[in-house]
Amino acid sequence: MDNNFEQLVSALPLSSSFTFGIREITYILEKQNIDLSSSFIFESFESLVRLECWAWKVLSKDSYQWINQPNYLTLFHTLALFNKNFDSIVPSQESPNESSGSSCRESSTS
Repeated sequence: MDNNFEQLVSALPLSSSFTFGIREITYILEKQNIDLSSSFIFESFESLVRLECWAWKVLSKDSYQWINQPNYLTLFHTLALFNKNFDSIVPSQESPNESSGSSCRESSTS
């Protein structure tokens, strides 16, 4: 699943008309919200950072491009819940962010 998640996130565009993978990514995050697996975070951290950066880029564009897209809204809600659960999944002293040095600038390719 980790490799599939990575491939799906890599395929995300900035265009709201592209919906391939949105449902699959949402499904994976919903499953992780139930399972609360720290191994998923450590194995998929770079992809999670890319997904987070992509979401902020889409959210920072004109909302008319995505506001009526149910798949996008569901993904944003699921990602927000995942972020909320993040602290209970990974204790702050073990945060993978500290060791990877990832940022939106580094992971952004668009």
